[in-house]
Formats: sequence, structure tokens, C-alpha cells
Amino acid sequence: MHYCLLSRICGNVDKPAPAILIEAGHHGPTETLTRGRLYALALATGEFFRELGLEPGDRVASLLPTGRPLLQCIFGAWAAGAVVTVLAPTIEGGRSSLSLDRLGEMLRTVRPKVVVASGDEAALIGPIVAGLGADLLVPADLPAPGNDLRLGREHVIGSEDPAFIQFTSGSTGAPKAVVIEHGQLVKNIVTTAQWTGFSGDDSFASWLPLHHDFGFVVGLMMPLYFGAGLALLPTESFTKNPISWLKLLHDCRATFSGAPPSGLAILTKRAFYNRAKSIDLRHIRRIFVGAEPVSYVEGADFEDLYANFGLKKGVISPAYGMAEATLTVSVRQEFSQRKTAHISGPQFYKEGRVVLCDSKSEGAVTLFSNGPPIPGVQVRILDEADHQQREGVQGRIVISSTMVTRRYLGLDENPQPGGWLETGDLGFLLEGEVYVTGRSKDVIIRNGVNMPAHMIEQAALERFSDIALRAVAFAVPDERSLRDEVIVGVELRRWPPDEALPRAIRASIQSDLNFQVDRVVPLQKGSIPRTTSGKIQRSQARDLFRSGELALARDEEVA
Repeated sequence: MHYCLLSRICGNVDKPAPAILIEAGHHGPTETLTRGRLYALALATGEFFRELGLEPGDRVASLLPTGRPLLQCIFGAWAAGAVVTVLAPTIEGGRSSLSLDRLGEMLRTVRPKVVVASGDEAALIGPIVAGLGADLLVPADLPAPGNDLRLGREHVIGSEDPAFIQFTSGSTGAPKAVVIEHGQLVKNIVTTAQWTGFSGDDSFASWLPLHHDFGFVVGLMMPLYFGAGLALLPTESFTKNPISWLKLLHDCRATFSGAPPSGLAILTKRAFYNRAKSIDLRHIRRIFVGAEPVSYVEGADFEDLYANFGLKKGVISPAYGMAEATLTVSVRQEFSQRKTAHISGPQFYKEGRVVLCDSKSEGAVTLFSNGPPIPGVQVRILDEADHQQREGVQGRIVISSTMVTRRYLGLDENPQPGGWLETGDLGFLLEGEVYVTGRSKDVIIRNGVNMPAHMIEQAALERFSDIALRAVAFAVPDERSLRDEVIVGVELRRWPPDEALPRAIRASIQSDLNFQVDRVVPLQKGSIPRTTSGKIQRSQARDLFRSGELALARDEEVA
């Protein structure tokens, strides 16, 4: 087994592996890159890094958008025996971007010897990088493609050598720097591919951000490892024009792809669907969906809508993963049927117990399975006293695997005390498959009902998709009533809002979930804080609300 992806690419140089297609974004033209050219650029970039004083075990940080320079940095670092970390390429671009303060904390944790950023970001981070004594480069400083590349040698990589540092999303706290070894990366890639039927005969099209583990491991490294077709679309291209992803799937005849649920939800809007013309999706075998709790409604709506373009039923494949596990924890196996569970909502949210029911029953909730654990991963469900729960009872999800990180950089913390990692997620097992129901820190309790925040957010948006963009739900203590108030902030596509809208959204949540919220607060676009991978930061939203910085209509209390 090749323990370094660079070695694997070298092994594929003489094979007829398709070129890597890097679609045009606003950073440059569309490019095609053969495996051989990527390998040559990696060796040349590794030699360039060595000349700057980079030694094996040192770290390289990249703040670049998806494109050839970013791939050069990643594989050039590995050619020199260094460790790479890919950070979000946009700084101070709103509450969903990487703040300069947080970036400074990340860089001080990683302490890179080399930092590569685009011109605008380089100017912003210059003082931070100078304080670390690191070299700050821009893409133009890297070896350029051509026939006069000065190739260096490839450092020999061991399975336990660190490959990359992946920061956790930070959706419920400060991001942690997860150290993943080369052997762990390769094992997760190979296991995921073999489990799901991905091979060198497939083609993967991805717009997933490469600073996120989903995009880095499955969207980039898995296709490269197997010599499969690979087409990359800059994330910002999808953000500006979501149809560009569907076009890429069509043009490349992709068989595999991936997206967060929010990506599917965007494309079910009629405005985008009506623009999806002459697109053929018949060749797609699987779209991995993860990074957020996967809504059954969003997945089913996407499949139903795009069936008109040849999309097959069952293509949407919910998966469960996290940075600490390298990536994949559970996903549906090749040739197996996707499972769903129709459960009694009132019994589940009050008792944490799964009672199966008819999908049309009053209070029924339909959940997607995230599939069984992949080989090499164990999953258990524990109660608050650390007792293992039986199937069909909700509890804390813990996992054990050799693919789980051995350490967090900069923290004296064992990720697997007693051999088990606390994921921070809630869920249950049913027929051996994993169902994720929310984050333990994001459960809102009222009148004995434990309601995941994301369920409230989905209910707030479901009937108002033409005007509501995204939502955030959290609880704040009310000094007058001495109980928690449940607040729902809703970003709107148009401003100002209709005066009746907050009341209508509140009534919709009550009707769908039989759960009372106290206030619905209209917000302008960009108000809700999110991680660089798009996850809602509910604790930060709560803090902003309490300080008066979130609620633009704070004084409007909906009766």
C-alpha cells in the first residue's frame, strides 16, 4: 500500500489516467493537469520549499482557492516531507468567512515555516506571518508549469508520519487542530472507496472546499489515489452560480460527487431548477451528502425534482464523518438499499426512544440512515452514565478506530481516552446503521421535549423558501420568567420583511413540530455566523443576540 498520495500519483504517471480538470473561477482560466505534470510540479515545488529551509516534519499552510497552485502546495509539501494545512482562502468577508483573529490563532497553533496566500490575503496576514518568522509566498512565487522545471527528490514517507492538519469546523466551540497521519489518510480513502464501489473507472466532480475534510479527503485525494477522473470547481463558483455544479456533472459525465444538504436545498429552488436545461444526470451513481445533518425532505426533493434530468432514485447517499476520524465513519455500502426510519416525533423527542410508525402518522418524522460503520470503525451509543444503549435509543455517539487521530496539535488532550472518541453528536443505531440526530450542545429543551436545533431551523424554512434563506435556533435565559426563551433568527432574501412573517413562521414551527418558540427574529443576509465550511455557529449567534449585535429587529417580540 502506498502511504503517500504523491507516491501513488507517481505510480499512475504512466497509466492512462484522465487529466485533472480545474474549472475556471474568478481566479484564473480553466486548466487541465496530467498526473505526470502534477508529479513534476510537486517535486519542483518541494525542492523550492527546501531551498527556503523547509525540513521534513515542518509545516506549510495554504490559503488558496481550488486550483493548480493549491495542489502544488499540498503535494510539494509532501515531496519535501513536510505537513500541510489548508485554510479557508477568504478573510474578513462576512460572518461566514475566516476572521483575521481566528486565522492568527490557527497559524500560531500550526507554526508553519511557509505560508502561501493570494495577494489580497497575503497583505492582510503579513504581520502575523512575520511574527512567526515564516516565509510568506504568493502563487507567482511557486515554480510555474513548463519544461524547465528543476525537479527535486521525493522524501520517503512512513505510515505514521503526519500528512496534514485539519481544523475542526468550530460550530460549537474553538476549532481544534487534528493531526492526520499518511497511513490513516490512505486507509480511510481505500476503505471508503472499496465500501462504496468507487474505482479508477469512475469520475468524481467536486465543488467542495479543500480546506474542509469532506472536500480534501473524498473530493480530492480519493480520485487521485485511484487514478479516477477528477473535475474540480472552485467553491465560490458554486456559490455564485449553483447550476455550475450540475453543468460540471453533465460535462464530465461524473459518476460520483458530494455536497452538504444546503447545496441540495439551493438547487431545489425553482429559480435554479428552471435554469437547468439540457443537463444529463443519468450517469451519476452516488452523491455523498454530509457535513451537516441530512434532511430527508431536502434529499428526497432533490431526487424527485432532478429525476426529470435522469437522476436515479437512491443516488443521494447520506454519510457520517468528522475530522478526527480522518473523514468517513459510516456510509451505505455498494449495492445496498438506502434506509430511512419513520418514527414517532413526540415519543422520540420526549423519551429519546425510536418508535417506528407510518410515514403519514401525525407527528411522524422521517430520518435518513447514514449507513453502517465502514470496516475498521466501531460505533457505540452511550447514555449520560456511559452505559451502552440498545438499538433504537438515542444517546451520545462514540467511535473507535485506528483511523482516529492520535493527537490535537497544541493541546494536551487524548482524543480517544479509553479507546473511544466522544464525537459530540447524538444519534441511535437501528439494524446496525447509524442515524445522527444532532449535536449534543445544540439540543433545546422545553417542557420535557428535547428538540435538535437543526429540526427547528428546517421547520422555519420549509414553507418559506421563497423568502427565507437560512435560520438559526438557540435558547437564552429570560430573567423575568426564569426560564429559557427559544429564539429563531431567519435570514431573508428581501428586506424589509412583511410584518406578518415572524408570526407565520412561528405558527409553522408549532404546526410541524408541536414545539413552541418564543420569538422569530427577521435578519438581513449575512447576519447568521457560520464556519468556513458553512455550518451554523449557534453558540456565537446566541452570544451576538444577547449583546444586541445579531437581532436587527430585537425589540420586536412576536406574541
